[in-house]
Amino acid sequence: MKTNLILITKTETAYQTVNELFVRTDYNLIKSQIGEVMQKSFMHSPLYLLVDLHDFNHQTLEIIKSVHDLTYIPVIYLALEERMEISSSLNGEIVLNYETFKMQYENLFKQAKLFKRQYDNVSEAFDTLDTMSTDTKSILRKYIDQAEPEPMLMYGNILNSFLKDNPVLSNKPQKIWIIKQNLHCTLFERNRESDEYTHDISFDLNEAMHFGFDIYAENGFKMNLFEKKYSDIDTSVELFPFTLKAHMDIVENFAGYGMDQVVVIGVNYNNSVTGYDASILKAATVMLDLLENIQVQINEVEEAFDYTLDALARAAEASDDSTGQHIRRVNEYARFIAEKLNLSDAFVKEIYKSAQMHDVGKIYVDNQILRKKGPLDDQEFEEMTRHTIYGKTIVGQSNYLKMASEIALNHHEKYDGSGYPNHISGDAIPLSARIVTLADVYDALRSPRSYKVGFSHEKAYDIIVNGDGRVMPSHFDPEILEIFKKYHLKFDEIFKRLSLEQI
Repeated sequence: MKTNLILITKTETAYQTVNELFVRTDYNLIKSQIGEVMQKSFMHSPLYLLVDLHDFNHQTLEIIKSVHDLTYIPVIYLALEERMEISSSLNGEIVLNYETFKMQYENLFKQAKLFKRQYDNVSEAFDTLDTMSTDTKSILRKYIDQAEPEPMLMYGNILNSFLKDNPVLSNKPQKIWIIKQNLHCTLFERNRESDEYTHDISFDLNEAMHFGFDIYAENGFKMNLFEKKYSDIDTSVELFPFTLKAHMDIVENFAGYGMDQVVVIGVNYNNSVTGYDASILKAATVMLDLLENIQVQINEVEEAFDYTLDALARAAEASDDSTGQHIRRVNEYARFIAEKLNLSDAFVKEIYKSAQMHDVGKIYVDNQILRKKGPLDDQEFEEMTRHTIYGKTIVGQSNYLKMASEIALNHHEKYDGSGYPNHISGDAIPLSARIVTLADVYDALRSPRSYKVGFSHEKAYDIIVNGDGRVMPSHFDPEILEIFKKYHLKFDEIFKRLSLEQI
């Protein structure tokens, strides 16, 4: 296949003169006027742009600069006529008379090919790193938004974000190893048809993580095993721990990067590996390490935050349930209902931690009212109903606690509009609160209090499904009520299990 060159000229004579040099060579000369050069450069990917100085003007220089803004192509300005005046604007450019060009073009073209190869490597690496940095935010958000973040999914998202269907990256590994500090190894394999990297196997490395090269080299590592200097020995056995080698065929080349927490190694690239391939995996390693460290920090913050929520919820329930089983059971009922409603993992996770905040407003209610054994008078009942408003005030306006705030305010609203504090009805009541309404009523019926005995499951079921005057089936979202009817024995199981467990 011939290598293309473009000559920018207006005259057929100039084209024929230059073309005579390449008739019996591997070069194909394409004639172009200056207005066509952008289009022809992208159509033919020339090794060089040759410019007839007879046609040179300021527009020529500007258009060539525009081409270089998108892709670099070397330029030679040819003086095809003797004693041609050279513009001062070409200072620093390669300007040759035709006779000199005839003698030097082969060496110039060889240098251009070497330069182009290096330039393409740099360009591929730069564009890939740019793609990776652009995708970092969306990958991070996707990972954090998962109810239970899955490392394999994160690894796959990162690898495919810059490797799959990347038109600017030609050299890709067939296998990628991700090795954690705890010696947990994960292998991703490339499907050549879909160009997607999928999880193949994970295991713990039982042997010492001994490699025959420096996995923590500052700029990464790379090796092409079948180059001349490695032709007499099979160094792949010595280079990788035996357990990793057992999951690979013959290793032809590899590149990668190691940090304290993680090492990423690409194996068996399409072509020989370079430092640019290692730099791409370095960026991937840094991203993996960043996301994992962020997730650790998020987990620690969430654990501390959830502990605070639990302590606050327990304090609110202390007058009725000093052990905290009530709030734990309501969390479990709410999660179960949300799962049966086929709600998102994020919703299920959030309601599980938010449901316990339903009665947090009781902290502001006088204990004499909370512990009164007899019926409440009108004033006392009015004060009791205000715990919903107090709860919303305590939880506040944080987006992180939006669902907890909804539940605290609305969990005593009834689907038929007969609840409090705002007498809203139907779907105007937030779904989270409608779920907790049934969960709370069921557990309240089952639980002994200072003013009542605890009912059996059968009794509680009958009251919720058929009503007893105070509790009526019309109080509940019909879809949630149907879930309770269908799975009511699960509610009994949760009540019994969490009533027996010690806190």
